[in-house]
Amino acid sequence: MSALERTTRIDSEFYSKENLQISDRMKSYHTQPITEKFYVSDGNHMSVSDDFREEGIPYYRGQDIYNTFIESASPICISEKYYYQQNMERSHLQKNDILLSIVGAIIGNTSMVYTNRKATCSCKLAIIRPKDKACRSFFVNVFLKSKYGQNQIQKFRRGTAQTGFLLEDMEQLLVPVFGEVFTNHVQGVMDRLHELITKSQEVYQSAESLLLSTLNLDNYTFSTDNTSIKNFSQIDKSGRMDAEYYQPKYDEIEEKLSKFPQIKIKDLIKYPVCSGSTPKAGDSRYYTDGNSGIPFVRAVDIVNSRIDTKNFIYITPGIHNNLLKRTKLKKNDVLFSIAGTVGRCGIFDHDFEANINQAVAILRFSEEKIKRQYLVQYFNSSIGKLIIGKYSRQGLQTNLNLEEVSELSIPIIRYDIQDKIAKLISESFVLREQSELLLKAATRAVEIAIEQDESAAMVYLKEQTKGDA
Repeated sequence: MSALERTTRIDSEFYSKENLQISDRMKSYHTQPITEKFYVSDGNHMSVSDDFREEGIPYYRGQDIYNTFIESASPICISEKYYYQQNMERSHLQKNDILLSIVGAIIGNTSMVYTNRKATCSCKLAIIRPKDKACRSFFVNVFLKSKYGQNQIQKFRRGTAQTGFLLEDMEQLLVPVFGEVFTNHVQGVMDRLHELITKSQEVYQSAESLLLSTLNLDNYTFSTDNTSIKNFSQIDKSGRMDAEYYQPKYDEIEEKLSKFPQIKIKDLIKYPVCSGSTPKAGDSRYYTDGNSGIPFVRAVDIVNSRIDTKNFIYITPGIHNNLLKRTKLKKNDVLFSIAGTVGRCGIFDHDFEANINQAVAILRFSEEKIKRQYLVQYFNSSIGKLIIGKYSRQGLQTNLNLEEVSELSIPIIRYDIQDKIAKLISESFVLREQSELLLKAATRAVEIAIEQDESAAMVYLKEQTKGDA
């Protein structure tokens, strides 16, 4: 009894061999509770869905915690009026905060706050804030991503239907205390990582700027009127009765784009638009782990125009080859989200087998008229999002059906400009891949420091980063 943790947990998973081994390793090292040097709180506990909007004050949620730096995410926003009405200054984010996902399916993801811009977050995120400037947020963030940080976080998860990591358990989360030379070196690697991410975003933005200027929309301000008069015949033809569909800005966008040749997705693709299926959650007949399973791509995995692999769940090979054989992915498939954050696009540029769930559609086509990266950039751009906003159906969850996706049109611009956009996107991908390699090296160096010593970790880190410039 005396050896049990403070809430006297006796569930067997808590005392697995791996957990005990890592606990012993951490106790043998010089460590301290994370609460020794950091304040811990959470985000807002009120519902703000009625105030969600495309522009305003960033409001980060669990699905936004997938980048090293939170500023790289594309969060939903809230109005400044609502921000002050609800007293959200309590959870105002500050530079060097660490955000930790603590509720839901993806617990343990972390992201750093790099700027002091006005932003806030939901209560499904913990805000880990340094008590003074000497606290090494960058280093602690890397540690939390390591197997020693993740093991502790996952070990302390509680709950059944929905699991969570309780804030009061933070005092049991141990963080190693390393020497200044090693921590400074890791800090330098993270600074370089930030430079690469910033450059990647700049190049990506250049691609969007080129797209908008080509479409003559780079300096255009759309109408903010919220009333429109339509004939019944127009409503009857569209089959839409929702007012959102008829906002004047959509007419203006389509008028501007009508100056270019158009092609509908159904006329572009060589494989019918189809979405996957989602077997019953948690059923062991359908789901397994990464060692024996097939990656199951969800809308949340479509990140920055690519398919992010960090948070995959896995289905069994039997389900992949039988029940879901129609939606097996091929390299260079374009994936399009049709539920939740509708219209998010990414290219599946991996060589491994994978499948999709019901919130994702496959767009499979050759590039005679439209390059894949141009199509992806178009729908992920500010203009593409507006177009998707017109056709999306609002409800408990925003969605588009497959027929509506098939009817979406894409402006055909000069192929050489499409090629320039594609090259910029590719350059952005390369820079981001370099940053991911640096993060992987820094994370592994922290693990080596715990398993061996800081000297061995330094040798490893220098070897892994010597080619970076």
